[in-house]
Amino acid sequence: MPLWTRSEASATFRPMKRVVASILLMLSSGASAQDTTSAPPGSATSKGVYSAGQAERGEKVYQKICIECHEPFEFTGSLFDKEWLGKTAFDFFDLVKTTMPDDKPGTLNRDDVVDVMAYIFKLNTYPAGQADLPNDDEKLKLIHIDARPAPPQSLHARARARR
Repeated sequence: MPLWTRSEASATFRPMKRVVASILLMLSSGASAQDTTSAPPGSATSKGVYSAGQAERGEKVYQKICIECHEPFEFTGSLFDKEWLGKTAFDFFDLVKTTMPDDKPGTLNRDDVVDVMAYIFKLNTYPAGQADLPNDDEKLKLIHIDARPAPPQSLHARARARR
């Protein structure tokens, strides 16, 4: 037996279609019907997930601890892409936190690890944002390492492209 008559259906079905369409749109865009307020600003590295100040702090830690064994070029460009594209910031964090430094694995504090990550994101030309990269596991799991944004074209290059 139907839950509504034909006349009720036309009045009820249209709003329901909009609700279902809205939910499908949210799901297809990667959003969740659950609370998303815990997600850090920007859920992808190309959207600016670290602050410029944090990258500066990370450079200092890198120069003090990491440079003894690792040159910055080891963490940039295609080498970085091959290892990290498609993974989460937590994957990156977990590897560094549990395996570095080589002579004393697991001894870096959480803030130093995310600061160094911010510095490495900066080396890879990911843009800085307004907030620091969080050091919370669950928030780091929400940040995806994606392709770097294309550099802005110069006025000359844009003019050539229009021809």
